[in-house]
Amino acid sequence: TVVALWLFLRVIEPAFGFMYLGVCFSILTGPAYVVGLSYFHKTRLVRFVRPLAVLVIITIIFTTIAPLIYFTQTERASTIAPSIYSAFEWLADHTSTNSTVLAVLREGHLITHVAGRKNVVDDYFVLAPEPAERLQNSQKMFQLPFATPAAELFSKYGVDYILLSNNTRARYNISDLPYRQEPCIRQIYQRDNVFIYKSDCRVYTVGVKKP
Repeated sequence: TVVALWLFLRVIEPAFGFMYLGVCFSILTGPAYVVGLSYFHKTRLVRFVRPLAVLVIITIIFTTIAPLIYFTQTERASTIAPSIYSAFEWLADHTSTNSTVLAVLREGHLITHVAGRKNVVDDYFVLAPEPAERLQNSQKMFQLPFATPAAELFSKYGVDYILLSNNTRARYNISDLPYRQEPCIRQIYQRDNVFIYKSDCRVYTVGVKKP
């Protein structure tokens, strides 16, 4: 129910949400089928058991093929561009191994697998603590108009670098970081329309020394 609500509210990517819904339905199908058969055998509807079984099989086939077609089209549409891949390689060669990179959701797993760096959100963010809040905050870090509230989130998630690509611009309807001109944000990489910013923005609690 929670995953379906997130899909309706567009909190999570459709591909990721449908994957989890598919797993849930697969688990529930077996018990539901057994209970249904038992019920029909106790009623006058027993003669409809066979047609119902055929209908269930057809439904399972349809609900299996449809997501497969969707995922295939999604993968084709999300083929990584050479300029983005080069940015990940640059991160791997020029940043510390314990760095955290902020990027759009669909690029999060590539930061981990290609650049070998930590990300804020990726396709498995539901398994992380407070997943809905994490996803919403990742969006805020790209859209907040001022550096101070963004810095609070940078501190919370340990963000060291921000990757801005066309995927990010399209997803969050931005052209650049709103707080781009702040002294704690420095552009350190550009290729085509892919930018990498170094973030030194942090908010420290009074009485706590800077690391």
